[in-house]
Amino acid sequence: MFPPPGYHIFTNNNSTTGGVALHHAAMAVRAGEARCVLALGFERMAPGALAAHHHWPDRPNPVLPLLAAAARASPDADRAAKNHKHALDNNPYAQRRAGYSEAEVLASPQITNELTKLTCCPTTDGAACCAIASEAFVHANKLENQAIEQVATALATDYPEAFEGRSAMDSVGYGMTRRLADKVFTKAPASRDEVGVVELHDCFAANEVLAPNMSFHFLKITNRRKCFASL
Repeated sequence: MFPPPGYHIFTNNNSTTGGVALHHAAMAVRAGEARCVLALGFERMAPGALAAHHHWPDRPNPVLPLLAAAARASPDADRAAKNHKHALDNNPYAQRRAGYSEAEVLASPQITNELTKLTCCPTTDGAACCAIASEAFVHANKLENQAIEQVATALATDYPEAFEGRSAMDSVGYGMTRRLADKVFTKAPASRDEVGVVELHDCFAANEVLAPNMSFHFLKITNRRKCFASL
């Protein structure tokens, strides 16, 4: 899309902005509007802890059912301690490179009834980009060894049921994820049992327990042993 004649599309959809950008880029390539699209994104967050009430000044906070579900989660101190150790030992780019024991995780300030500060990711700034190209573009520029094939992409959103507080599963996106998975696997020339790795958004230690179960129950993936081995 660069240089002109091209066009820019801007999107801002909180934690799903990157996925939306990739989806739009893929649609442009599949429609023949472009041969190669650069999906570029960045995020700059306010310092300190997230203040949910600041994001909903005109209505009741629709995330309260999710917070209530989080309050019923286990502390997951062992997972948080393990993740902080990974940052210390294995990731020189980690924002917080410090090791914490399980006792230190549990003793850190309370965020909800069961989540402490050290079971939550710190707010941070970041950026990333990805080039989405047609197969013809990849071959013409001899990029086969660097390319990853995208066989299907789709978007979905929550229905009102997610904010009615009927269950924790609804609050964390059960209906949306189920509908989205059905849409993707209808398009993709692959079955659910062929999925080897699932990558999911993870911002709290409790999500490490929730995410794999979301993969299997929400996405209807049955090959659990293979996915756990990949994780």
